[in-house]
Amino acid sequence: MVTVGALLLPVGLLALRGCPTCWTIGLVQTVSRGRLERTCVDGRCELRVADPT
Repeated sequence: MVTVGALLLPVGLLALRGCPTCWTIGLVQTVSRGRLERTCVDGRCELRVADPT
């Protein structure tokens, strides 16, 4: 049995076009809602817990 989600997957991929890694990063940022911050220094990026102040 095929689920509705599986049927809509091609439509979603067409509508969202782009890089799956970018989607994942955007999803993580949305879920974290500012609790995480990304810093990049000398070409090296890190994701860490944001300072609450």
